[in-house]
Amino acid sequence: MAQKRIIPFGYTVRNGRTVIDPDEAECIREIFNDYINGASLKEIAERLTANRVPFTVKNCCWGKARVARIIENAGYAGSGDYDPIIGEEVYELALECKRARQTRCSAGFSREIDLIRPHVKCEKCGHPMVRRIANNCRIREAWLCQNPECGATIRIGDADLIERIRILMNRIIDNASLMIPRPKEKKNKDSAFTRLRNEIDQETAAGSPDEDRILELISQAAAIEYRENNGREAVIARLARQRVSMMLPQEQFNESYFSELVKTVLLRESGTVRIITVTDAEIPEGENET
Repeated sequence: MAQKRIIPFGYTVRNGRTVIDPDEAECIREIFNDYINGASLKEIAERLTANRVPFTVKNCCWGKARVARIIENAGYAGSGDYDPIIGEEVYELALECKRARQTRCSAGFSREIDLIRPHVKCEKCGHPMVRRIANNCRIREAWLCQNPECGATIRIGDADLIERIRILMNRIIDNASLMIPRPKEKKNKDSAFTRLRNEIDQETAAGSPDEDRILELISQAAAIEYRENNGREAVIARLARQRVSMMLPQEQFNESYFSELVKTVLLRESGTVRIITVTDAEIPEGENET
């Protein structure tokens, strides 16, 4: 490592040739990853300084400006004379995050997306998803599954996602009984419970499911479940249903209602949305929803 930097951080000279320095390259990737995931320039600089990450042999002091220059350096994505350390998509995403922070706006829905973000999971495997932006796509926003064995990518615009969630929440508000979760499968259920569960599955899988019939079957099954588990889950659902009955349908996304109603937002590769309520009830998008 040189005492003074004459080449960008992340590279070194070996045998007269500029090559990637593995340790510094890993630090570059961490800087971009931290910044994309919400860390500020100041926080990143403080972490690097606290960990005594050397910028040069004699200098382990990092500042916001130094971190900013790294994030703004297109050469790390391979646009200059050096080998790439990060992908172009990562570089563009970092710039998008920078622009969003400067305008204190992320695609116009920063507050709503920040609230929704921790609850989004992959419907296929159940792992958390992270939001990414690509300016060269018709729909800029995409959610990527963090399970490397799945790797699902669902492209859905912020406005579209927020509106779909709002519609599903209004469905619950219009029919508070939807807060009653489907009874959990247990061993040695009596024949009546098994029959009801099969009927629920058959009706749900129908091309045009009868929601009233499903609710009736769920209520009957819940009564059996109540008797078998002393009614604890049923009591929780009843209290949640009473709270929902006091809510009013909303024309705009309501942050408070979201926090009270929704535990998980599941995204499917087809682009459809399903929410899991705080009572573990599943609310999928219907074919006839607008």
